[in-house]
Amino acid sequence: MDISNFSPIYNHENGFKKLDKDLKYIAVTFLSVLLLVDSTTIMSTDYIDHLEMGLTPPDESQYSIMPRIQQFINEYLKTYDNELVDFIKKISFMNIH
Repeated sequence: MDISNFSPIYNHENGFKKLDKDLKYIAVTFLSVLLLVDSTTIMSTDYIDHLEMGLTPPDESQYSIMPRIQQFINEYLKTYDNELVDFIKKISFMNIH
């Protein structure tokens, strides 16, 4: 008798796939709520960095988001719910592509 058919503990491959999927879903949900509540938390530091160095910041740079967050939105958030991304773009003043 093969016990791996009865217990999810012994089925590592499917368990890791499910864990990966669940963690991505949690991250997508967290980022979505964060964007809805306060989208400035994903702001790129380019604008502030320019001001601190006494330079003139590029136009619209105060609305730029961190590149890694933009990558996450493109790779995960859009695949889960593209309508949510459109809604966040609509209500947020940040430049989400």
